[in-house]
Amino acid sequence: MSRPADHIKRVMVSKLNDGVPAVYVASEVNSSAIITDVYALVNGQFSNVSVSVESGTSIQTLRNYYVYAEDIDGDGVLELPSRVEIGETPANSDILSHHVIRWFALQSDGKMIDKLYTYHNHAGGWYLELNSLLATSVTVQQLGNTYQFYFWKDNFTASEKLLSIVVLTGQKREEQAVANNRFVLYRTDTTVYAAKLDVASAAFGIDQEMLTESFHMIVQDWSNTES
Repeated sequence: MSRPADHIKRVMVSKLNDGVPAVYVASEVNSSAIITDVYALVNGQFSNVSVSVESGTSIQTLRNYYVYAEDIDGDGVLELPSRVEIGETPANSDILSHHVIRWFALQSDGKMIDKLYTYHNHAGGWYLELNSLLATSVTVQQLGNTYQFYFWKDNFTASEKLLSIVVLTGQKREEQAVANNRFVLYRTDTTVYAAKLDVASAAFGIDQEMLTESFHMIVQDWSNTES
């Protein structure tokens, strides 16, 4: 194991990408990271198929305590999260540190198969699916309750605005959600999540239907309240 047994936070049973049954063991690292060891019966031997020879530890380290392996794309296989750093827009504003997550599945030979990329807003409790091009070239800027997505171009020397997501909680949230060319992404009893597309979004095939289908709430469960 990558960590001692007393660091284990979650044990899950699923299968690898090639159908081999597997056990996923998530362990804590310094209260800020999750390392997931993946065990499977390969060639008659129960072994850790996720060990990195180079580092001597599990290959999928994610520096966010609340993100565990999950079947993010609903294909019956647990995907593992790996953080992708994103840049910051060169503007004088309140820029928070958010991250894009690369989700991949393991095969019995240890090979990683990319499945999905997401922008995870942990504090806000929602995430957005991204294509692979945007995942490596997107940056997110927060202005109050609005999150503006930009695409870096020209070798990261210029950025172009793609879309905005706004979180509305006031009494007039339904009216505000459809004002100024916005449209509703998701509703709860107290909050409306709305979006507005900019001209550049069309170049990436992003439209209202696609964006609505790509927006999801982060499901909180028992593991998120552990101490």
